[in-house]
Amino acid sequence: MAVSFEVYPGSPHRPCLGELLELGARRVRERLAFLGLPAIRTLTATVREGGGPLLAQVAPTHASVMNVGQQLLVCDERDGSAFSLSMERVDDTEREYWRGLCADHPPAMALTSSIEDGLSLGYYWRLSRYFGASALIQLAHGLYAGALAELTEGFVFSDDKAWDYSRLPCRASALYGVYLYPEQHSQSDWAADAETFLQRLRREEAS
Repeated sequence: MAVSFEVYPGSPHRPCLGELLELGARRVRERLAFLGLPAIRTLTATVREGGGPLLAQVAPTHASVMNVGQQLLVCDERDGSAFSLSMERVDDTEREYWRGLCADHPPAMALTSSIEDGLSLGYYWRLSRYFGASALIQLAHGLYAGALAELTEGFVFSDDKAWDYSRLPCRASALYGVYLYPEQHSQSDWAADAETFLQRLRREEAS
């Protein structure tokens, strides 16, 4: 089973893959440093075209942008677990869904103008992670989504339990401040999930 974050742009700027990888990795290093953990493990990234075989590894200096039909895989070198990033087109079903959210879901209502602007650009990104991935990938999954929203002045959303639906959609700054921090969650299930994540991450880094 997979869970996903969706990132909708707030500006026409489409960051190159290198920009995303550099900022995403920096946000992960910052969180690890905050937790007192060394950033000793490497996340690697590889591009796949249209469901075909994996192509060359992507470096932080990579200058091309992602297009519809491509998939970026960000992997934990230790165990091979990963999350994927794909670019999707906004269709009528997507627009209708957001009209409903902006009518009755408070976080969406607060961002209605930005949501409308983002949908008008015609595309968004989906970051998907399967259950069973390493704690490092769980952390990177959300922080890379935040990095993409930061780079595009957009917002992050999920309605499939990738994170607390009651707080989404939100800006990158809001996500960074609460994602997987147990003390930031008033709902016991999300606080417990964040605490379990921290325990797993510390075990991984100690092994």
